[in-house]
Amino acid sequence: MTSLFQSFAEAKKLRQTSRLALIESVIQTRQQTRAELRSQAESLRQMLSATQQQRLLSNRQRLLSADLQRRNRRAETSARSQAVSTQLTQQKHSRQATAQADCQLRQQQFSQRVKEVQQFLTHLRQQRLADSFADQQARQQERQTRLHNLRSQLCQVRQHRLHSAELAKDLRQRQRSALTSSTKEMLAKLKSDHLAQGHLLRYQLSAFRQQLAQQVVGVVPPKQSAPPKALAPTTPEQFIRQYLSRLPNQPTLAQVVSDRNIVRDILAQGANQLKVDPSDILSTLLRMANTP
Repeated sequence: MTSLFQSFAEAKKLRQTSRLALIESVIQTRQQTRAELRSQAESLRQMLSATQQQRLLSNRQRLLSADLQRRNRRAETSARSQAVSTQLTQQKHSRQATAQADCQLRQQQFSQRVKEVQQFLTHLRQQRLADSFADQQARQQERQTRLHNLRSQLCQVRQHRLHSAELAKDLRQRQRSALTSSTKEMLAKLKSDHLAQGHLLRYQLSAFRQQLAQQVVGVVPPKQSAPPKALAPTTPEQFIRQYLSRLPNQPTLAQVVSDRNIVRDILAQGANQLKVDPSDILSTLLRMANTP
């Protein structure tokens, strides 16, 4: 145990000794470095002193040379100023004479240009008046031509309309005559059908009465209340309107008039319901179709 502590103590002493040695070597190195830096600084100071003296001498030489050059430049500048002043004086006199001559020339040219511009404006005004008069005449002629063409076109349109109206009138008359003839034929057929149906109904009614007279009179059945009836039309126009309201797709009167089957059905039902002549219903239908 004692030997271990001694070894630790010796190791500690060795570390301290080596640390002191290292510190002394560092101190010596720093001292050497400082000595070297001081010697370098002294040599640099001496060098700078010599350089500064040399610069002072050079500056003195430069100042002397600059002073000499400045004097020379002043002399040259003075000589040049005198020469330039003389030249400027001569140029000034020459320019004044030239300016006076140019002024007189410009005045003459200006007067000449004023005269030329006045003449040009006078000619331009006359030309514009002539062009305006010519344009006015051309516009008036064009207006008359357009008016004449418009009148001709209107006359052609009017004639075309009259011709179309006459053709439409003829076509309506032909359609009406064809419809009237077909309606007459249909009315004749309906009349014969009504007569045949009347005979058949009278025959059936008499046969039914005979059967009733031959049967034994039984108990009289109680009277039953009749179901309410819809409001029946009283005029051909009302009947036609009700009939048209029941048709699918709601056709127009012109489409109805052009369909013979529908017209035949209208005349047959109207004659049975209203108890009027079918021609009255036909005339009412045609009147309603021609009314816009």
